[in-house]
Amino acid sequence: MTEKPVPQTACPETFRVHDHVPMAHVADVDRSVEFYTLLGFNCDSRFSNGGGRTYYAAVSSGQAELMLVFASGPVIADQQAVLFYMYSQDVHELRLHLLSKGIPDAGRAPGERKPGDSDKPIPPGPSLFDPIYPPYMTEGELRIHDPDGYVILIGQCDFRKKSNSARVTPSTSPSGSICQIAITVSDVEVAVRYYCDVIGLTLLFQAGPNLAFLSDGSLRIMLSTPQGAGQVGANSILYFRVRDIDLAYKTMVARGSATERLPQLAAKMPDHELWIGFLRDPDRNLVGVMEEKRCRD
Repeated sequence: MTEKPVPQTACPETFRVHDHVPMAHVADVDRSVEFYTLLGFNCDSRFSNGGGRTYYAAVSSGQAELMLVFASGPVIADQQAVLFYMYSQDVHELRLHLLSKGIPDAGRAPGERKPGDSDKPIPPGPSLFDPIYPPYMTEGELRIHDPDGYVILIGQCDFRKKSNSARVTPSTSPSGSICQIAITVSDVEVAVRYYCDVIGLTLLFQAGPNLAFLSDGSLRIMLSTPQGAGQVGANSILYFRVRDIDLAYKTMVARGSATERLPQLAAKMPDHELWIGFLRDPDRNLVGVMEEKRCRD
């Protein structure tokens, strides 16, 4: 398939658009300013009319900017055509912070709700939902409704790590990149209830009665009954993420690692293929290496 050429600007540099700040019409500007300060925004400017009503405010947090303008008519959040997408270095800590400030917990987000959740209506005004882990934001994404019902999506992205991207270790070294730990259990359903309801992890999905995946931020926990390897209560497997699983596997073997199973396709996901291989450390502990190979159109 022939790719279409990427469109180039058709506007001279001397007067082209060079910045973009979203603007939201709100019922009470001061109330909205107070809410957005909970997310880390500062009020840069605010203007009032002769009667004392605030009709405009500008807030910002780093490169994130937002204009809040008093709405002359009804604010209908359901007709919002554009979502606000923001970023945080830790959406889980942000969620706890907002809960401590009195933002109501609304449970699972719309579209994520299961039978029985409909009994818990979404409260009017500000509300906070459980984090989800979509393929494009695997470390977590938070949904928040502001005082007017506008939807704010906040993805976890550590910009400090981005600034250090030049120092990322080579693809043949898994150091510092643990992404999943497997725990062998006797009853997955019982274990899921314990780790979710008691410990507070998030259930990502279950694959039949003998396999479940949980999340603690960027780290995944796999619960499984014995699958030919492992003993209940005495076996955990560390999985290391690599960028080139074949090269990484060969390099580790060349460095003296014992082999267990060559890399092979483990699962086909909507946007990637999951490849996993296994090694043994000097104590015969099983070590997994995994690569999520993105699908190409």
